[in-house]
Amino acid sequence: MPEAVGLTLMPLHRTDGQELPTLPGLLALNPPRRAARGRERDHLVVFLALTGNAPISTGEYIHLAAQTGEAFYQAGGSLTSALRAAAETLNQALLERNMRTTGHGQYTIGHLVLGALRDGRLFLLLSGQTHVFWVGRQGARHIHDAALSGKGLGMGPRAGLYYAQVELLPGDWLLFARQVPASWGDSLLTDRRPVTLDSLYHRLMVMTEEDVRGALLQARAGEETLSLLRPGRPTLSPEATPLPSKETVPPSAYAIPPQAEEGPPPEPSPPPPEPETPTISEMDITPKETSRSGKERRRDLARALVGALRTWRTWSGRLSQGVARFLPRLLPSAETEDSRPFPSSWMAVIAIVVPLVVVTLASVVYFRYGHSAQYEKYFSLAEEAALRASAESDPIRQREAWEEALGFLNEAEQYRRTSQSQALRRQAQDALDALLGIARLEFRPALSGPLPSSVQVAHMAATDNELYLLDATQGLILRAALTGRGYQVDLDAFQCAPGFHDGYQVGRLVDLVAPLPAAPLDATVMGVDALGNLLYCAPGQEPKARPLVMPAIQWGRITAIALDGNTLYVLDTEARAVWIYRGQEGLFEGTPIFFFSEQVPPLEDVVDIAVREDDLYLLHADGHLTRCTYSDLEEVPTRCQEPIPLTDPQHPANQEDISPTSAHFTRLMFNVPPDRALLLLDAEKQSVYRLSPGQQALEIREQLRPFLEAEPPFPSEAIAAMAVSPNHTLFFAVGGQIYQAGGVP
Repeated sequence: MPEAVGLTLMPLHRTDGQELPTLPGLLALNPPRRAARGRERDHLVVFLALTGNAPISTGEYIHLAAQTGEAFYQAGGSLTSALRAAAETLNQALLERNMRTTGHGQYTIGHLVLGALRDGRLFLLLSGQTHVFWVGRQGARHIHDAALSGKGLGMGPRAGLYYAQVELLPGDWLLFARQVPASWGDSLLTDRRPVTLDSLYHRLMVMTEEDVRGALLQARAGEETLSLLRPGRPTLSPEATPLPSKETVPPSAYAIPPQAEEGPPPEPSPPPPEPETPTISEMDITPKETSRSGKERRRDLARALVGALRTWRTWSGRLSQGVARFLPRLLPSAETEDSRPFPSSWMAVIAIVVPLVVVTLASVVYFRYGHSAQYEKYFSLAEEAALRASAESDPIRQREAWEEALGFLNEAEQYRRTSQSQALRRQAQDALDALLGIARLEFRPALSGPLPSSVQVAHMAATDNELYLLDATQGLILRAALTGRGYQVDLDAFQCAPGFHDGYQVGRLVDLVAPLPAAPLDATVMGVDALGNLLYCAPGQEPKARPLVMPAIQWGRITAIALDGNTLYVLDTEARAVWIYRGQEGLFEGTPIFFFSEQVPPLEDVVDIAVREDDLYLLHADGHLTRCTYSDLEEVPTRCQEPIPLTDPQHPANQEDISPTSAHFTRLMFNVPPDRALLLLDAEKQSVYRLSPGQQALEIREQLRPFLEAEPPFPSEAIAAMAVSPNHTLFFAVGGQIYQAGGVP
């Protein structure tokens, strides 16, 4: 069992060159009296930084941070799920705020670090552009993964989340930061001398003149509580036990007793009075009220420099004394030259070589046995979690235990990677896949070479031996043909770009469909622009344009099309309409029919559509789905169900992760016949859900995902587009390459 520790926090805050004693968005929360089951022993640090061009007050800052902490303590279940629930609550709040200000061109992006302290371990969640540094007795670590933590909260329904954990001992310290000044460099990890928060604060502030937004945390022995200090107030040594802190209205903040500054022992003096416990109202101070004069800042700088000089004199003096005592024993002297067993030249060589050998041996021992001990510790914890998972009968708890085992394996393999750890990882991952209904597919690059860096694939369509890619940058369609060396992009014989064709001006294409029924105009693919101009393209021939008949209410802005047999469905989000065009041999020249009757669902935020027979599915930006069933009978009007829920009765352990708020759904389409499943793409989890349409809900059959240890490795970034060919091959567009996997059900 790790040693019980508490945490003391201190804000790092400089804005426009002025150091401020408080930091809105930094909260230290101890468990409230009415916490959800499982949260009674969790202590939470909230570090929130907001960027963007929308004005935000200090009160709003604190409210958002407090809302995040409240969501954590109201969430039951595992610690990971509670951290995720807190981050998703903040993401939803910022997303709604941004949607209200979008018309004014204003936005706010959240960058978040959550740290949950339990039993001597700090469990971390990072989202957005944030960094965590941990420096302790057992090592040092920079915790940061831009690919997993994403660009920030409030930009979409799905937020990037990165999890980590560290074991704390008294004296260990951490830094939470929005950005890391270049002048700090590697010194954060290389200098591991014992420090106090005050000395560390002044050291970091002196090293840079940039604006800083961060927080320092230090572990202390004793009661497992959180305390929040202001810079400039004396701090306790890490081994000291703080006075009991009193609970304030959540989110709460705490202060701890003072400590003398670093340097020579001061003359005995009466102990200073205990500082008052700061509250939220005390934290809510404007920069004008808390800013210090230039004279005070210069005094702080001088004090920090004097402290640094004292420390340097102390260490250099000790080093000189040690060298003075050690070298005479090795170097030759005139008095004893004749009595020494080796010549003076050999003695000089020994004086140089012996310290190098000692340092080398010490390093070898540490890296071999120190790393081995860390590996064994975390691997043992992973084995224990795996045993608990195997003994569990409840699917949710079984899933949590396997996830915990994988987390400990991640920690263990930072020190060593063995055949045992890999075998346990495969066992844990296979068990999780079975619990969640995940089927792994072997993806490999489809294109013979990467796409040009300027190409951004937004949509794809596939035939048996062709791939069609819609480039959002130029609004044109690229064709890749299957050859003996994979798919090759045809840049010469295939042309399908905006321009003047057949007397019509075609704009940037926004969507495409393929294959086409009856090959109209000898075309193999069809695209559409925002004003209803269809562009028919085929290898070796000029594109042919045909405009759709304009509806009575005229076009707003077309964003998507879907083809079901010989019927074309056109989504006009700006005009809040879906139009039906009955075709003849692939040409759509008739007057359109309005899809809806009396009930018209919200269409402004729809990002994709799919149609099968009379059922139209609408995917909204926040991830929820609407299903509308068309009827041309007056007595039975077209009806819509919104939202249509997702259920997974076959996999009870998956219940937490099937809500739209926990996924980033970006595309949907129907699978190729004879399968009638609806395919729903979760871009960030790189997962395709196969859904069976039911009367009242969509039932999840399984999830299709790449193998985790694919060779060559599958990129970790979000999937931009997907397609399925008639021969049941699934295609993903990821990071400048197209990947394919066969054997899709």
